[in-house]
Amino acid sequence: MCRKRLEAKTDTSAYFTHCKQEPVRQAGVFMPLCVHKGVPSVLFTIRAKHMRNHRGEVSFPGGKRDPSDKTILDTALREMEEEIFISRDDVEVLGEYAPLPNKDCTMIVHTFVGLIKEPIEDIESIRFNKDEVHKVFTVPFRDLVSDSKRAMVQFRSSKFLYPVWQVEHENIAIWGLTAFIIDGKGSRKKEFGKGCNFLLLL
Repeated sequence: MCRKRLEAKTDTSAYFTHCKQEPVRQAGVFMPLCVHKGVPSVLFTIRAKHMRNHRGEVSFPGGKRDPSDKTILDTALREMEEEIFISRDDVEVLGEYAPLPNKDCTMIVHTFVGLIKEPIEDIESIRFNKDEVHKVFTVPFRDLVSDSKRAMVQFRSSKFLYPVWQVEHENIAIWGLTAFIIDGKGSRKKEFGKGCNFLLLL
């Protein structure tokens, strides 16, 4: 049902038409959907503050493809296991977003969407790798699909409007590529159909 509804959507954006060169590296990320205290939600990480890149920013588990990864999905699942210690056997992979380039157009990012099978009652029960992750938290679907919770911001160095969510209970903003993935308007979905906020269809 979700896939049929997604296929009926249209792609209304061209945020990433600015790339002048073909990205040469690949990365895989995993968007973990979950039920937290009975509420359909998305699980996010905050990157460790000592990380060289994107320290302290909101993200999904993910990273660069290793030569040992058979597929880019293997990359996303491996990174999830390494960062938040959730086994690939404990998630149901629902599909894949169409790849998006990072802002420098040096890397193609493949995003996979999946459901953590077991409901989460206590967020503190989610263990994580403190070398890479500072914290984990969830945001309800309803907040991520609400226009009142999202702002479109034009940063000084860019001509594009970027979606930003302010997570009040964490006092942090979701922006950058993570926000584009949630917003679903950066490009077509590879398996789900055409660009839209995937969470609207659940």
